[in-house]
Amino acid sequence: MKRVATILLVLFLATVLCGEHEKNRFHFQESQNTPEYKEKIAAQIKESKENKLKGINVSDDEKLKIHIVSHSHDDVGFKKTLDQYYSGSNEMVVRAGVQYILDEVIQHLDEDPTKRFVYAEMAFFTRWWDEQNEDMKNTVRRLVTNGQLEFINGGWSMNDEATTYYEDIITNMQKGHQFLLEEFGVTPNVGWHLDPFGHSNAQAALFSRMGFDAWYFCRIDYRDKEKRRDESNLEFLWTPFLEDRGDKDSIFTHITYDMYWGIPNFYFGDSRTEDPIVPGFTLDQRLDEFASWVYTFKDTFKTNNIFIPFGGDFNYQNAATIFINLDRLIKYANERFSDMDVFYSTPNTYIEEVMKTEGVEWSTNYDDFFPYADDKESYWTGFFTSRANQKGYIREASRQYMASNQFLAIEAVKKVIDSDKLAKQEVLEDALSIAQHHDAATGTSKQFVADDYIDYLYNGIKASEEAQTEIMTDLIDPSLDWTFCDVKNGTLDDCAIMKSLSEGKKVVVSIANPSTMRRTNEIVHFEIPNDVEIQVEDFYSPDVAVKGESYSIKNSDLDTDLRTYWTLLVDEVDSLATRSYVLSPTPKSPSSGVDNGLKTDSDVKFDFEITDDSIVSIHYTKCSQECQSLDFEFEYRYYTSYEGKGQKSGLYIFRDEGAGQTSQSYNTIVDFHIQKGDIASVMHLRGDKVDSRVVINNYADVPFATVTSDVHGIEGEHGVEVTVNFRTEKVTSDRFYTDSNGMIMEERIINQRKHYDLTDLQGFEVVSNFYPVNSAITLRDDTNQFTILNDRAQSGTSLRSGEIEILIHRRTTFDDDRGVEEPLDERNSDNSTISVQIQHQVIGATIESLHKENYNEVKRLQRAINEEPLQVFYSKVPESAPQERSSLKCPSLPNNIKLVLKVLDSQRVMARIYNMNEHFDNLTEPTSFDLSTLVNLVANLRQEGEGFSVTEWNLSLNKQVTSSSKINWSITDGKATFEGEKFETGVGNYFDLGSQEMRSFIFNFGETSPNQVVE
Repeated sequence: MKRVATILLVLFLATVLCGEHEKNRFHFQESQNTPEYKEKIAAQIKESKENKLKGINVSDDEKLKIHIVSHSHDDVGFKKTLDQYYSGSNEMVVRAGVQYILDEVIQHLDEDPTKRFVYAEMAFFTRWWDEQNEDMKNTVRRLVTNGQLEFINGGWSMNDEATTYYEDIITNMQKGHQFLLEEFGVTPNVGWHLDPFGHSNAQAALFSRMGFDAWYFCRIDYRDKEKRRDESNLEFLWTPFLEDRGDKDSIFTHITYDMYWGIPNFYFGDSRTEDPIVPGFTLDQRLDEFASWVYTFKDTFKTNNIFIPFGGDFNYQNAATIFINLDRLIKYANERFSDMDVFYSTPNTYIEEVMKTEGVEWSTNYDDFFPYADDKESYWTGFFTSRANQKGYIREASRQYMASNQFLAIEAVKKVIDSDKLAKQEVLEDALSIAQHHDAATGTSKQFVADDYIDYLYNGIKASEEAQTEIMTDLIDPSLDWTFCDVKNGTLDDCAIMKSLSEGKKVVVSIANPSTMRRTNEIVHFEIPNDVEIQVEDFYSPDVAVKGESYSIKNSDLDTDLRTYWTLLVDEVDSLATRSYVLSPTPKSPSSGVDNGLKTDSDVKFDFEITDDSIVSIHYTKCSQECQSLDFEFEYRYYTSYEGKGQKSGLYIFRDEGAGQTSQSYNTIVDFHIQKGDIASVMHLRGDKVDSRVVINNYADVPFATVTSDVHGIEGEHGVEVTVNFRTEKVTSDRFYTDSNGMIMEERIINQRKHYDLTDLQGFEVVSNFYPVNSAITLRDDTNQFTILNDRAQSGTSLRSGEIEILIHRRTTFDDDRGVEEPLDERNSDNSTISVQIQHQVIGATIESLHKENYNEVKRLQRAINEEPLQVFYSKVPESAPQERSSLKCPSLPNNIKLVLKVLDSQRVMARIYNMNEHFDNLTEPTSFDLSTLVNLVANLRQEGEGFSVTEWNLSLNKQVTSSSKINWSITDGKATFEGEKFETGVGNYFDLGSQEMRSFIFNFGETSPNQVVE
C-alpha cells in the first residue's frame, strides 16, 4: 500500500511540475483509456518482447521508427525577463539559465556523435554565441554541419499567432534566419511552434513562403484534438489562403499527441521526480510504460514513424541526467522489443522519413485553430486583449520601425549606408522581435517582465527616432534642426510644438509619407496652446492654400482642463515624400472658445442622439457629387469576471459569470461637446468611466469615424471585462469576419467550428465566440459592409446580428492557473489602476462604394492609418527664405500594392512587394507589375555609373528563389499525396502579382557591373 501511495505521489508531482502553461500534465484520450484498449496494448508488448527472445525480428521497413527529439523550450521572457532567463539569475522565481543549458548540451553532443539536439530561439543563442571563443564556435559549426545540432524555426523568438501582425512576424523570422545564414550557412526547413496558444492561417502561409516544408505545434481545442486522435488525423496538409493562392502556400503539419514534453513519467532531470531508467527490478516496468505509449501513438498516426519530443521549459540544465536516461531508454528498448528502432532524431529527419512512406493519403486543412480551449471551462480568449497598453506600444513600435526602414532605405540608395543609423534601427528591430514572443505580445507574463518588454521597446523606439530624425534632416532640409513629433501622445516630452507656439514662435511642421501610396485629404491632429490661434501656409509655396482649424474639449467642469487641438488637412503628399507647413501663432480673440453648437454646411450633416446616458448614435451625411452616409451607434459595456469554483478569469482565460449572463452598461455620459468644422466633425463625450471622441474627416472619399476611447482605471473588488459595442441597422447576417494577422479575412459563425462539433457550451456561449482581431472585424451582407479597424490586437465577436463587440480593457483579481501566478491587475507607480487609450475606425458603406479601381477602400484605410500613418517632424522657422527641395521622384504604386524597404547591411537593400487584394473583397485578379519600376527608381537615386544587381529571394531572405526547393504535393478530392521536389525559378522584369502574393528582391550595391536583374 505504501508503494502504491508513493507511485501516486510521483505521478501527481510529475503532473503539476511539468509545463508552465498547463494546470494538467497530460490529456488522455477517452477511447484509449478503456480496459479493452489497455489489454490490446499489453498483448502487443508481450508479443514484441517474446519475438525478440525468440530471435524473430520484423524487417527494417516494418519496424516502428521511434524518433527521440531532444529540445528545450526557452521562453524569451515569462516568469523572468529575457536577461534573467539567459543568465540564470532571480532563482527565487524559477531556476532557469539558458547559458548553462547551451553549455551542457554542446558538451554532451561533442562527446557523443549519436546524440542530437534541436534549438529554436535565436534571441538566446546569439547572446551565448557572442560570448564564445573561436575554438568553441568551430566546435558548434562542426556539430551543425554533421547534423547533431539542428536549428528549427530559427526566429528571434517563437512568435505568438493570435496577437501579432504579419509584418512583425516577418521581421522576427528574418532577423533569426539572417544570423543562421551568415554564421552557419544553414536555412531552417521546419517550423516549431509548440507553445503558441492557437494557430493562424497567416502563420502557415508565411512559414511556407519562408521555405518551410513542415511545422509542428501542440495547442488546439481539446475537442478537435480528441477527434483528430480518433481519426488518425494529427498530421495533414495545411493549405492556407486557398481562394487566393490555391495550393502554393501548402505546408505539412504535425500536431503532437499531447504537448511538447513527451510522455508522462519520462521527463528526467531538472527537478523531476520519476524513476530513472536503470537496470534492476523497475526496468521492465519502465520499458513497458514506454512501449505502451509507443503503441498508442502508432494507433494515432498514419506511418510507422513515431515522433516523441523529450524536453520542456528550460530543460537540459542538467543535461547529463536527461541524456543518461535517454541513452539507457534507447539501448534497452532496442534490446527488448522486436519491432522498434529507437534513436535520437530531429523534426527534419522525422519529416524526411514520413515522406518516404508510400501510399499515404493526407487530409487537407484550410482553416485556422482559434480560439484555443484546453477544457470545457477554459477558453483562451482573454489574452487577445490582456495588457492593452503593451499591445498598443508594440504596434506603435512596429509602425515606427516600418516607417524609418522606408526612409533609411531611400537614403541608403542615394549614398553610402550609414552604419550608425543602421545600428540604431537594429536596437528597435531587436526589441520588436523580442516583443513577438508568445508571452510578450500576448501579455501573458509576470508584471515586472511586461515592464521589461516595455523598456526594450522604449529604448528601441527612441533609438529609431534619433536615426530617422537624422535621415529626415537630409531628405527634407539639412539647413533646419528637425525633431520627431509623437502627435499621438502629445506631451511636451513627445512633441514640443505646443511649447514653441506658446512662446509665440513660428514652427515648421513637415508631414512625411512612409508609404508608396500617394496620400490625399488626410488629417493630422496635434495639441496647441489654448490661448492662441494658428495661421498656416505651405513652407515652400506660401501662395498655395492650406486648410487648418482648431477644436477644443474639456475633460472636466474646470476651465483649467480645456485642451485645444489643431487639425491640419494634408491635401496631398507624394509617395515616400514630405510636405512642409509653417504654423504662425497669434493671440486668440476674446470671442474664441469652446463651440458647443453646430455650424451649418449644406454638404455635410452631422446629427447625434444619446440614449439612456450611455448609447451614442451618430448620423453623418455628406453630399457632393453623390450622397454618402455613415450611421452607427456605440456604447461601453462590461462582463463581471468569473471568480467562483473551477476555472477563473485571468491573463489567458476570459470567463464571464455565464448562466445566460449578458453584458451590462459600463459608462454614463456626463457631458459632451460638438464642433462642426470645414475639415472635421468632432464630438467629445465625457463619462464617469470612459471619455471618448468621435472625429469624421469631411474630405474622406468614403466617410469613416475615428472613435478614441480613454478608458479610466478599473476599480473595485471584482474583475471586470470592458467592451465597446458598435451597432448598425444596415447589415443583417449570422456571421462575421476577423483578420488573420492583418492579412486575409476569416469567416466566423456563432457557436460553430469547421473542424469539429462545438459541445459543452452551456455557460460559455459568450467567451467561446471571441476571436483574435489584429486589424479588422467586419459584418457584411449582400449589399452593405460594416467594419471596425483597431489600432492593436484585441478580442472581438459579433454575438448579435448588426453588432460588433470588442474587448478593450481587462482587470482580474485572480490568477487563471496557467503558470504566471498573478492576476491581471496593472498598476501605476502610485498604485492606481491603469487607464487605456484606444482608437477604432468605423466604416459603414455599400460594398459597391468601397470597391475602387482594383482595391478596397477598407484595405487602403487599414494600411494608411494602422500600418503606414503619416509622420510629423518640426523645426523652428529659418531666418532666410527656404529653398525649394527637389522631389525624390518615387513612383506611386497602385493602392493594392505595398512596397516594403529595408536596409540589410552596408551593401544590400531589400524591396518586398505585396498584393494586398483578397477573395473577401472579390479582388483576385492579378496585378501586373513591372520590376523596372523599382530598378529605375534605384538607378535615378544612385550616382552616375554606380552599378548594382537585383536578385529574388524567399520571404525570410535566406534562399535565393532560383535555388529554393520545397515539397510538392498533389491534392485530389481533399486528399494530398507527396510528389517529390519542385524548383521555383525566377522571372524577368514583368510579371503578374496574384492576390495575397509577396515577392522579395535584394539590391546589391557591391556589384560594379551594369544594373541587371539576375534570374
